[in-house]
Amino acid sequence: MTKLTKDILLKKGLPTSNHLKNVKTLNLSKMQLDTEDIDPHLFSEMLNLEELDISKNNLSELPEKLNLLNLKILNFSDNQVEDVTVLQQFPKLEEVMYEENLYLTVSDNYKVCCLLPKLRRLNNKDITSLANHIRFVNHRELSNRVELYWEKNYKDKLPDEPSPAMIKSVSKEFLKSVGNNVKYGPNSLKDFTKWKGAMQGSIYVWSWKKTFEKKSKSSRKADAHILAELKWSETDLPYLALATSTDGYCVLCGDEAGKIWIYDLESCQAELQKGVSCKALKEPTKIIDWPYPVAKKEKVGESVINTVLTDPEMEYLVALTDKNLISIWKIL
Repeated sequence: MTKLTKDILLKKGLPTSNHLKNVKTLNLSKMQLDTEDIDPHLFSEMLNLEELDISKNNLSELPEKLNLLNLKILNFSDNQVEDVTVLQQFPKLEEVMYEENLYLTVSDNYKVCCLLPKLRRLNNKDITSLANHIRFVNHRELSNRVELYWEKNYKDKLPDEPSPAMIKSVSKEFLKSVGNNVKYGPNSLKDFTKWKGAMQGSIYVWSWKKTFEKKSKSSRKADAHILAELKWSETDLPYLALATSTDGYCVLCGDEAGKIWIYDLESCQAELQKGVSCKALKEPTKIIDWPYPVAKKEKVGESVINTVLTDPEMEYLVALTDKNLISIWKIL
Protein backbone atom coordinates (compact mmCIF):
# COMPACT_ATOMS: atom_id res chain seq x y z
CA MET A 1 0.00 0.00 0.00
CA THR A 2 1.30 3.44 -0.84
CA LYS A 3 1.90 6.03 1.82
CA LEU A 4 -0.70 8.31 0.27
CA THR A 5 -4.23 7.00 0.77
CA LYS A 6 -7.54 8.45 -0.28
CA ASP A 7 -8.20 9.61 3.28
CA ILE A 8 -4.88 11.47 3.42
CA LEU A 9 -5.53 13.19 0.11
CA LEU A 10 -8.99 14.28 1.24
CA LYS A 11 -7.57 15.55 4.54
CA LYS A 12 -4.83 17.54 2.79
CA GLY A 13 -7.08 18.84 0.03
CA LEU A 14 -9.35 21.85 -0.27
CA PRO A 15 -12.23 22.43 -0.35
CA THR A 16 -13.20 19.86 2.26
CA SER A 17 -15.03 17.00 0.58
CA ASN A 18 -15.70 13.28 0.66
CA HIS A 19 -14.85 12.93 -3.02
CA LEU A 20 -11.45 13.38 -4.66
CA LYS A 21 -13.04 14.84 -7.78
CA ASN A 22 -14.03 17.93 -5.76
CA VAL A 23 -10.51 18.71 -4.52
CA LYS A 24 -9.00 21.80 -6.18
CA THR A 25 -5.94 22.47 -3.99
CA LEU A 26 -3.65 19.82 -2.51
CA ASN A 27 -0.67 20.44 -0.21
CA LEU A 28 1.64 17.44 0.24
CA SER A 29 4.75 19.42 1.18
CA LYS A 30 7.23 18.10 3.79
CA MET A 31 5.82 14.58 3.92
CA GLN A 32 9.06 12.72 3.07
CA LEU A 33 7.41 11.29 -0.02
CA ASP A 34 9.28 9.11 -2.49
CA THR A 35 8.18 8.78 -6.10
CA GLU A 36 6.73 5.34 -5.34
CA ASP A 37 4.41 6.87 -2.74
CA ILE A 38 2.40 8.70 -5.38
CA ASP A 39 -0.27 6.44 -6.83
CA PRO A 40 -1.32 7.59 -10.34
CA HIS A 41 -4.61 5.72 -9.98
CA LEU A 42 -5.60 7.76 -6.91
CA PHE A 43 -4.45 11.04 -8.43
CA SER A 44 -6.39 10.40 -11.62
CA GLU A 45 -9.58 10.68 -9.56
CA MET A 46 -8.82 14.35 -8.83
CA LEU A 47 -10.21 15.56 -12.12
CA ASN A 48 -10.61 19.17 -10.94
CA LEU A 49 -7.31 19.62 -9.12
CA GLU A 50 -5.83 23.02 -10.03
CA GLU A 51 -2.97 23.48 -7.55
CA LEU A 52 -0.53 20.86 -6.26
CA ASP A 53 2.33 21.39 -3.81
CA ILE A 54 4.72 18.44 -3.47
CA SER A 55 7.76 20.50 -2.49
CA LYS A 56 10.37 19.49 0.10
CA ASN A 57 10.06 15.74 -0.39
CA ASN A 58 12.35 13.01 -1.74
CA LEU A 59 11.01 12.71 -5.28
CA SER A 60 13.54 11.51 -7.85
CA GLU A 61 11.04 11.94 -10.66
CA LEU A 62 7.44 12.94 -11.27
CA PRO A 63 5.16 9.98 -12.00
CA GLU A 64 3.55 9.73 -15.41
CA LYS A 65 -0.16 9.28 -16.16
CA LEU A 66 -1.39 11.32 -13.21
CA ASN A 67 -4.24 12.53 -15.43
CA LEU A 68 -4.38 15.98 -13.81
CA LEU A 69 -5.62 17.70 -16.94
CA ASN A 70 -6.83 20.82 -15.11
CA LEU A 71 -3.69 21.42 -13.06
CA LYS A 72 -2.62 25.07 -13.28
CA ILE A 73 -0.04 25.48 -10.49
CA LEU A 74 2.63 22.92 -9.58
CA ASN A 75 5.33 23.26 -6.93
CA PHE A 76 7.92 20.50 -6.69
CA SER A 77 10.79 22.60 -5.33
CA ASP A 78 13.43 21.05 -3.08
CA ASN A 79 13.38 17.48 -4.42
CA GLN A 80 15.80 15.41 -6.54
CA VAL A 81 13.93 15.52 -9.84
CA GLU A 82 16.21 15.17 -12.88
CA ASP A 83 13.88 15.60 -15.86
CA VAL A 84 11.05 18.01 -16.69
CA THR A 85 9.78 16.30 -19.85
CA VAL A 86 7.04 14.59 -17.83
CA LEU A 87 5.43 18.01 -17.28
CA GLN A 88 3.89 17.84 -20.74
CA GLN A 89 1.15 15.66 -19.23
CA PHE A 90 -0.22 18.87 -17.65
CA PRO A 91 -1.32 20.96 -20.66
CA LYS A 92 -2.98 23.71 -18.60
CA LEU A 93 -0.04 24.50 -16.32
CA GLU A 94 0.40 28.25 -15.92
CA GLU A 95 2.87 28.34 -13.04
CA VAL A 96 5.68 25.95 -12.08
CA MET A 97 8.20 26.05 -9.24
CA TYR A 98 11.15 23.65 -9.13
CA GLU A 99 14.00 25.48 -7.46
CA GLU A 100 16.38 23.48 -5.26
CA ASN A 101 16.34 20.45 -7.56
CA LEU A 102 20.07 19.91 -7.95
CA TYR A 103 19.97 18.33 -11.40
CA LEU A 104 17.70 20.86 -13.09
CA THR A 105 19.54 23.64 -14.92
CA VAL A 106 18.87 26.76 -16.95
CA SER A 107 18.42 24.57 -20.02
CA ASP A 108 15.37 23.02 -18.36
CA ASN A 109 13.86 26.50 -18.07
CA TYR A 110 13.93 26.74 -21.86
CA LYS A 111 12.63 23.24 -22.19
CA VAL A 112 9.48 23.81 -20.11
CA CYS A 113 8.64 26.93 -22.12
CA CYS A 114 8.03 24.69 -25.13
CA LEU A 115 6.53 21.80 -23.21
CA LEU A 116 3.89 24.00 -21.57
CA PRO A 117 2.10 26.32 -24.01
CA LYS A 118 0.27 28.22 -21.24
CA LEU A 119 3.20 28.69 -18.87
CA ARG A 120 3.53 32.30 -17.68
CA ARG A 121 5.37 32.04 -14.34
CA LEU A 122 8.46 29.99 -13.54
CA ASN A 123 10.09 29.89 -10.12
CA ASN A 124 8.05 32.91 -9.00
CA LYS A 125 9.04 35.05 -11.99
CA ASP A 126 6.93 36.27 -14.88
CA ILE A 127 8.40 34.68 -18.02
CA THR A 128 5.57 35.40 -20.48
CA SER A 129 7.70 37.38 -22.95
CA LEU A 130 10.63 34.99 -22.74
CA ALA A 131 8.42 31.93 -23.20
CA ASN A 132 6.73 33.37 -26.28
CA HIS A 133 10.10 34.24 -27.80
CA ILE A 134 11.51 30.77 -27.16
CA ARG A 135 8.45 29.12 -28.70
CA PHE A 136 8.79 31.31 -31.78
CA VAL A 137 12.50 30.59 -32.20
CA ASN A 138 11.95 26.88 -31.64
CA HIS A 139 9.18 26.75 -34.25
CA ARG A 140 11.30 28.68 -36.74
CA GLU A 141 14.34 26.47 -36.23
CA LEU A 142 12.31 23.29 -36.57
CA SER A 143 10.71 24.61 -39.77
CA ASN A 144 14.14 25.41 -41.18
CA ARG A 145 15.39 21.91 -40.44
CA VAL A 146 12.36 20.33 -42.10
CA GLU A 147 12.85 22.46 -45.24
CA LEU A 148 16.53 21.61 -45.38
CA TYR A 149 15.77 17.91 -45.00
CA TRP A 150 13.30 18.12 -47.92
CA GLU A 151 15.75 19.92 -50.19
CA LYS A 152 18.56 17.53 -49.37
CA ASN A 153 16.71 14.21 -49.54
CA TYR A 154 13.39 14.52 -51.39
CA LYS A 155 13.27 17.55 -53.66
CA ASP A 156 14.89 15.74 -56.60
CA LYS A 157 12.56 12.77 -56.31
CA LEU A 158 9.74 14.72 -57.93
CA PRO A 159 9.82 15.50 -61.67
CA ASP A 160 8.78 18.90 -63.01
CA GLU A 161 5.20 17.71 -63.53
CA PRO A 162 4.52 14.97 -60.98
CA SER A 163 1.28 13.05 -60.98
CA PRO A 164 -1.07 13.26 -57.95
CA ALA A 165 -0.24 9.66 -57.11
CA MET A 166 3.50 10.39 -57.14
CA ILE A 167 3.05 13.48 -54.94
CA LYS A 168 1.03 11.45 -52.47
CA SER A 169 3.60 8.66 -52.38
CA VAL A 170 6.61 10.95 -51.90
CA SER A 171 4.76 13.06 -49.32
CA LYS A 172 3.88 9.99 -47.29
CA GLU A 173 7.47 8.76 -47.38
CA PHE A 174 8.80 12.23 -46.51
CA LEU A 175 6.50 12.69 -43.51
CA LYS A 176 7.52 9.34 -42.08
CA SER A 177 11.21 9.99 -42.65
CA VAL A 178 11.26 13.56 -41.36
CA GLY A 179 9.50 12.50 -38.17
CA ASN A 180 12.23 9.98 -37.45
CA ASN A 181 15.25 12.03 -38.50
CA VAL A 182 14.56 15.70 -37.75
CA LYS A 183 14.58 16.47 -34.05
CA TYR A 184 14.69 19.77 -32.23
CA GLY A 185 13.18 21.12 -29.05
CA PRO A 186 12.26 19.75 -25.62
CA ASN A 187 13.10 16.14 -26.47
CA SER A 188 16.60 17.11 -27.56
CA LEU A 189 18.23 18.73 -24.55
CA LYS A 190 21.66 18.72 -26.17
CA ASP A 191 20.37 20.76 -29.10
CA PHE A 192 18.49 23.05 -26.75
CA THR A 193 21.64 23.75 -24.74
CA LYS A 194 23.67 24.41 -27.89
CA TRP A 195 20.95 26.71 -29.23
CA LYS A 196 20.77 28.69 -26.00
CA GLY A 197 24.53 29.12 -25.81
CA ALA A 198 24.73 30.31 -29.39
CA MET A 199 22.13 33.01 -28.82
CA GLN A 200 23.49 34.72 -25.75
CA GLY A 201 26.26 37.26 -25.36
CA SER A 202 26.42 38.78 -28.85
CA ILE A 203 24.44 40.87 -31.32
CA TYR A 204 25.25 40.41 -34.99
CA VAL A 205 25.01 43.09 -37.68
CA TRP A 206 24.67 41.59 -41.14
CA SER A 207 24.23 42.77 -44.71
CA TRP A 208 21.09 41.98 -46.69
CA LYS A 209 22.81 42.82 -49.96
CA LYS A 210 25.92 40.73 -49.42
CA THR A 211 23.89 37.85 -48.04
CA PHE A 212 21.64 37.60 -51.08
CA GLU A 213 24.54 38.06 -53.46
CA LYS A 214 25.93 34.79 -52.11
CA LYS A 215 22.58 33.01 -52.22
CA SER A 216 22.24 30.18 -54.71
CA LYS A 217 19.23 30.46 -57.03
CA SER A 218 18.44 26.79 -56.46
CA SER A 219 18.22 27.16 -52.68
CA ARG A 220 15.91 29.09 -50.37
CA LYS A 221 18.68 29.45 -47.79
CA ALA A 222 21.72 31.69 -47.61
CA ASP A 223 24.53 32.16 -45.10
CA ALA A 224 24.32 35.56 -43.43
CA HIS A 225 27.14 37.96 -44.29
CA ILE A 226 28.22 39.19 -40.85
CA LEU A 227 29.48 42.77 -40.71
CA ALA A 228 30.06 43.15 -36.98
CA GLU A 229 29.70 41.32 -33.69
CA LEU A 230 28.61 43.44 -30.72
CA LYS A 231 29.38 42.27 -27.21
CA TRP A 232 26.18 42.03 -25.18
CA SER A 233 25.03 40.81 -21.77
CA GLU A 234 26.16 37.33 -20.73
CA THR A 235 22.74 36.16 -19.71
CA ASP A 236 20.49 33.12 -19.87
CA LEU A 237 17.84 35.18 -21.69
CA PRO A 238 17.86 35.69 -25.45
CA TYR A 239 17.17 39.34 -26.28
CA LEU A 240 13.63 40.12 -27.34
CA ALA A 241 14.10 43.23 -29.47
CA LEU A 242 16.61 45.87 -30.46
CA ALA A 243 16.53 49.13 -32.37
CA THR A 244 18.76 51.43 -34.40
CA SER A 245 18.98 55.15 -34.91
CA THR A 246 17.54 56.60 -38.11
CA ASP A 247 20.96 56.63 -39.79
CA GLY A 248 21.50 53.00 -38.77
CA TYR A 249 24.85 53.51 -37.07
CA CYS A 250 23.68 53.41 -33.48
CA VAL A 251 22.35 50.12 -32.11
CA LEU A 252 20.26 49.96 -28.92
CA CYS A 253 19.36 46.87 -26.92
CA GLY A 254 18.02 46.14 -23.45
CA ASP A 255 18.77 43.18 -21.19
CA GLU A 256 17.33 41.19 -18.30
CA ALA A 257 18.62 43.60 -15.65
CA GLY A 258 16.97 46.75 -16.98
CA LYS A 259 20.13 48.07 -18.65
CA ILE A 260 20.30 49.76 -22.06
CA TRP A 261 23.30 48.81 -24.20
CA ILE A 262 24.33 51.45 -26.76
CA TYR A 263 26.72 50.81 -29.66
CA ASP A 264 28.06 53.66 -31.80
CA LEU A 265 29.19 52.21 -35.14
CA GLU A 266 30.14 55.48 -36.85
CA SER A 267 33.84 54.65 -36.47
CA CYS A 268 33.42 51.76 -38.91
CA GLN A 269 30.80 53.44 -41.11
CA ALA A 270 32.95 53.27 -44.24
CA GLU A 271 33.58 49.54 -43.83
CA LEU A 272 29.92 48.82 -43.16
CA GLN A 273 28.81 50.72 -46.27
CA LYS A 274 31.22 48.66 -48.37
CA GLY A 275 30.06 45.43 -46.78
CA VAL A 276 33.45 44.80 -45.20
CA SER A 277 33.34 42.78 -41.99
CA CYS A 278 34.74 44.24 -38.78
CA LYS A 279 36.84 41.46 -37.29
CA ALA A 280 37.17 42.84 -33.77
CA LEU A 281 34.41 42.29 -31.20
CA LYS A 282 32.72 45.65 -30.60
CA GLU A 283 32.36 46.73 -26.99
CA PRO A 284 29.30 48.82 -26.03
CA THR A 285 29.86 52.57 -26.24
CA LYS A 286 27.74 53.09 -23.15
CA ILE A 287 25.61 51.03 -20.77
CA ILE A 288 22.76 52.84 -19.00
CA ASP A 289 21.88 51.23 -15.68
CA TRP A 290 18.35 50.58 -14.47
CA PRO A 291 17.20 53.71 -12.57
CA TYR A 292 15.14 51.89 -9.91
CA PRO A 293 12.08 54.14 -10.18
CA VAL A 294 9.67 54.46 -7.27
CA ALA A 295 6.06 53.32 -7.61
CA LYS A 296 3.61 53.30 -4.70
CA LYS A 297 6.47 54.32 -2.39
CA GLU A 298 8.52 51.25 -3.32
CA LYS A 299 11.50 50.89 -5.64
CA VAL A 300 10.84 48.89 -8.79
CA GLY A 301 13.49 46.19 -9.09
CA GLU A 302 15.41 45.15 -12.17
CA SER A 303 13.19 44.47 -15.19
CA VAL A 304 13.59 42.76 -18.53
CA ILE A 305 13.80 45.42 -21.25
CA ASN A 306 11.66 44.13 -24.10
CA THR A 307 11.79 47.11 -26.45
CA VAL A 308 14.02 50.16 -26.86
CA LEU A 309 13.18 53.14 -29.05
CA THR A 310 14.68 56.55 -29.75
CA ASP A 311 13.44 59.67 -31.49
CA PRO A 312 15.07 60.75 -34.81
CA GLU A 313 17.21 63.39 -33.07
CA MET A 314 18.44 60.91 -30.45
CA GLU A 315 17.29 63.16 -27.60
CA TYR A 316 15.23 60.56 -25.75
CA LEU A 317 15.36 56.83 -25.09
CA VAL A 318 12.14 54.95 -24.39
CA ALA A 319 12.13 51.42 -22.96
CA LEU A 320 9.22 49.03 -22.39
CA THR A 321 9.73 46.47 -19.61
CA ASP A 322 8.18 43.14 -18.67
CA LYS A 323 6.49 44.85 -15.71
CA ASN A 324 4.35 47.05 -17.99
CA LEU A 325 6.54 49.97 -17.04
CA ILE A 326 7.72 52.52 -19.60
CA SER A 327 11.00 54.27 -18.79
CA ILE A 328 12.17 57.42 -20.55
CA TRP A 329 15.72 58.78 -20.52
CA LYS A 330 16.81 62.19 -21.79
CA ILE A 331 20.16 61.97 -23.58
CA LEU A 332 22.45 64.80 -22.48
